[in-house]
Amino acid sequence: MGCIPSKALIHAADEFHRITTLSAAPEMGISAKGASVDLGATVGWKNGIVERLNNGVSTLLRKAGTRLITGTATLRDGKTALVDTPEGPVLVRAEAVVLATGSAPVELPPLPFGGRVISSTEALTLTEVPKTLAVVGGGYIGLELGTAFAKLGSEVTVLEAGPRILPQYDAELTRPVAQRLLALGIKVMTGARGRSVGSGRAARRRHRCRHRDRGREDPGHRRAASPVARGGDRGAATGDERALPCGR
Repeated sequence: MGCIPSKALIHAADEFHRITTLSAAPEMGISAKGASVDLGATVGWKNGIVERLNNGVSTLLRKAGTRLITGTATLRDGKTALVDTPEGPVLVRAEAVVLATGSAPVELPPLPFGGRVISSTEALTLTEVPKTLAVVGGGYIGLELGTAFAKLGSEVTVLEAGPRILPQYDAELTRPVAQRLLALGIKVMTGARGRSVGSGRAARRRHRCRHRDRGREDPGHRRAASPVARGGDRGAATGDERALPCGR
């Protein structure tokens, strides 16, 4: 997913939401009517920011005299790594080795990636704002993306298996977040798990989730996405009538 691309999308969503809010409720005699968003162009702008910052980091590494080796590394012991590069193997020895491999989406068995089910990484490359969006998992990744798409115009529902969102944080700290989600029109369902994604006519009607506390199935958005994990944090997924699952 990446901090830079997600924050860029969040910033764009904030700006669009501010403009649409002025359109609905003008302040200080200022109104802004007819606002629209071209998400494809927004994603292109976001990609440009990511590229510039990545190039900037590369420049800083060169100035600092850092040696950059591109390839797949295998640790031989606590101080030695063998790197398989396009030019051949390279042996690297160091007093200390830091593992910083990044993260990758991990799908949940009931909601495998594909079709209407996408990961948090794919959510950042959508070229159209989804009409509806289900976020499976009320962790910070899912809430960030869910909030952004709500500001862009999606109808968002968050499904959290636990008793409240952001369960790893103190309830007093997360209460203002829950209030903000409510103010944005985001529906939060706790004690709920995404169970499956329909296809064909069934998919146009609903995806299914079960409320653990009520023991019943609830019709939701017409499309759904499977939960993903990133180094311990579940990711998110969205779609045009899709769901964006995220969790712990």
